[in-house]
Amino acid sequence: MIAALLLGGGTRPGFASDLLLQLIALPLLAGSLWHLMASPYERLPLTALSFFAALVLVSFLQLVPLPPALWAQLPQRQAEVEVFQLLGSELPWRPLSIRPASTWSSALSLVVPLAIFLAVIQLDNRERRELTMIILGVAAITVFLGLSQISFGPAAAIRFYEFTNIREATGFFANRNHLAAFLYCSFLFAAAWAIEASLAAQPWHRRMPTETIVSIAAAVTIMISLIAAQAMTRSRGGLVLGSLAILGAFAMTLVDRRRASGITPAKVLGAAIVVGVMLAAQFALYRISQRLGIDPLQNARAVIGRTTVEAAHTLMPWGSGIGTFVPMYALFEKPSDLVANTFANRAHNDFLEFWLECGVIAPLFFLAFAAWFSRSASAAWLHRSDHGVPIDAALTRACSLVILLLLAHSFIDYPLRTAAMAAIFALACAFLIPPIIDGNEDHRGCPRPAAPLAARRTASPPSGQSVRAAPVPAAWKSDRGWPDEWK
Repeated sequence: MIAALLLGGGTRPGFASDLLLQLIALPLLAGSLWHLMASPYERLPLTALSFFAALVLVSFLQLVPLPPALWAQLPQRQAEVEVFQLLGSELPWRPLSIRPASTWSSALSLVVPLAIFLAVIQLDNRERRELTMIILGVAAITVFLGLSQISFGPAAAIRFYEFTNIREATGFFANRNHLAAFLYCSFLFAAAWAIEASLAAQPWHRRMPTETIVSIAAAVTIMISLIAAQAMTRSRGGLVLGSLAILGAFAMTLVDRRRASGITPAKVLGAAIVVGVMLAAQFALYRISQRLGIDPLQNARAVIGRTTVEAAHTLMPWGSGIGTFVPMYALFEKPSDLVANTFANRAHNDFLEFWLECGVIAPLFFLAFAAWFSRSASAAWLHRSDHGVPIDAALTRACSLVILLLLAHSFIDYPLRTAAMAAIFALACAFLIPPIIDGNEDHRGCPRPAAPLAARRTASPPSGQSVRAAPVPAAWKSDRGWPDEWK
């Protein structure tokens, strides 16, 4: 996960950092598959696994060579046929993808999210919580890096991509919009921990434990920094979706059935939001107003979307192959639609781009995922109060919001085309699935050995707390031959 967040900020496959990330993910993918095969069959999430398997299968089916009689009849292949005829060569076997190398790169990019998904569904709740803490740690470093990039200016050496937003904070990403996506996802994780910390403070009306105070302060500080950094990215989509993430955080407080008084989750969230907005207004209000004043059509999203729809409709029913948007879009681009200094590297609408690349299969994937997500998210918000300890239920609801916001963002951009955000999305999907293996079991589903009895007897109480022995029943005191372990 750390490698994905630090190396996976590129906007297209083929970067050296992406290759390194895929090499790092391969051992995790192999180990996850090995352990998954040893897991109890009845606990496997067959629906989710089938979805990922179908996605991988479609990628490789587009690379299977087809006889000339088949591929020559596909849409937009007449130009290739004419080239071979002019050369006087026989038509070779060609795959469905018009650019197999790009499809290979896109298929390999699935290694990272697939490895993370298969690994996370096999973690217990405690290990999943640790993963969210790792994400928040990287988010804090990213905020500091983004602010440093703004301070040092466009020529800063701490920008890691050649084609990037040189006047904005981008962190470890090449695009400010994708940094904004990472920030609002991290905000939801921080909000879940803030809710848990504030509710943990409820029994302590007069003297609050130090660790509780530190937990609340850390969660509030991270939320404030994430809100302020969100404003400094100047991403219009990020600002809108970040506001929706704030509303989602308040919704998480409403569904928690635990009673609160004094330091309530709503008060903690409200304080963090007020301070974060004040900081954003003080340092970034003018820059935000400049960004909001730009004509949304100036960046050619509407033109690109219209041309993508035309191309996708022409390429029905099989599409042009995953990763082939750029050459296929160029065939349909009209001179009248050209915008100065603008290059259509993506459709800026992942649903349209996937439709162009996969044809009729794309809507089937959309419907299948929507059906699974609606059922899993409903369980997370309505029926998962028993999902481990309360923080596990809060993190599961936060993950459902992460998925929803990233899907909404994909209508106007392409966050899931970066390995970092694809990893976050895969982790969020895995959180919606109850752990395949209980915390008291090993990877084969067998009970883990309990701690020795002597160690449990001599275990010291938490710092600052005293433990009073429970009264021993009179029957236990009598000499009835009870085993020592029972006593």
